[in-house]
Amino acid sequence: MAGQGRPPYVVRTPTRRLEPAGRTALNLKGFATRNREPDRHPDAAVAMDEPRPGAGVPPATPAAHRIAVTVAIAVDLIAVAAAFVLTALVRYSPQQLLTSAATPGGTALIVMGAVLWVAVLSAREAYAPRAMISIARHLFRVLGAALPAWVLMHLLAFALKIEVPFASRLAVGLSLPTTLLLLALGRMAVVRPVARRMYPRLSRGPVLVLGDTERAERLVADIEEVVGGSREVHLRPLSSTAPDRARDLVHSHGYSEVLIEPDGRPLEEVFDTAFACLDARSEVVVVSNQFHVVSGRAAIGDVEGVPAMRFRRPDLAGPEAILRRFIDLAGSTACLAVLAPVLAAIAIAV
Repeated sequence: MAGQGRPPYVVRTPTRRLEPAGRTALNLKGFATRNREPDRHPDAAVAMDEPRPGAGVPPATPAAHRIAVTVAIAVDLIAVAAAFVLTALVRYSPQQLLTSAATPGGTALIVMGAVLWVAVLSAREAYAPRAMISIARHLFRVLGAALPAWVLMHLLAFALKIEVPFASRLAVGLSLPTTLLLLALGRMAVVRPVARRMYPRLSRGPVLVLGDTERAERLVADIEEVVGGSREVHLRPLSSTAPDRARDLVHSHGYSEVLIEPDGRPLEEVFDTAFACLDARSEVVVVSNQFHVVSGRAAIGDVEGVPAMRFRRPDLAGPEAILRRFIDLAGSTACLAVLAPVLAAIAIAV
């Protein structure tokens, strides 16, 4: 074989890079003998040479995100308060409402009720950037959280023995539809326009789909049908897109969202690509049947009936981060207060 070069049936196996590359390092083991299909979508073949409509659109900043979330929380609380007050005026006078709110129980209900509504809405991801931009997600998440929050609010009023305005069946019956209506109006008229301004890339940036299967092509068709031509959708083969390459594509094209269809690849490799796109300030969705084992988790949704895990930028967290911190501090303080006498007695005995 000397002088004849490498036989055509010998496959050279690439080795792993030795230098550290963090969580976006590519493990090439398993790709050595895999046949790489050519790009089947016209956007993929010339993606680096086409005009890049999202390249000039900046990603959202943490400051802009805080403004959008603050506006959303204020609008939600004003809508809920207005709904309860307007329906209560059917049965009670303004003086009776002010007297009830001025009592210790009424003040506690107002404070705890505000925290309750924000917590339930946050649990439904009503303050996620994508949810505040989309009309369908807006209504689905906000209205879906309103019913349990409304029920918990009345149970809290019953526990605190607040009769005005919760003792009136007429006021209680009118409060639910009024709350739903005012929440929807506030979200559509105020929150959504503010969110579209605060998240310009999520509103106007193109979408990238990484996959090698027919399901990936169907995802492209479904997304194009939903966005209606207002945003471009590109398809690239996942088998030939390394994590570093994916991150560079997000940076250069300004992709607002990346959908990954792994086609049975190890999740470790898929997550390398997902985190690389997330580091480039793009939202990421991984669509895989391997998520059936955790389909009950809140981070799991579905796309075409297949479980999908959504990744959000950590610097764009909602009020749930503040609520968790508050619960941690309140719980630790209460535990210290309860255990302080016991610890003191142990210290004296020792």
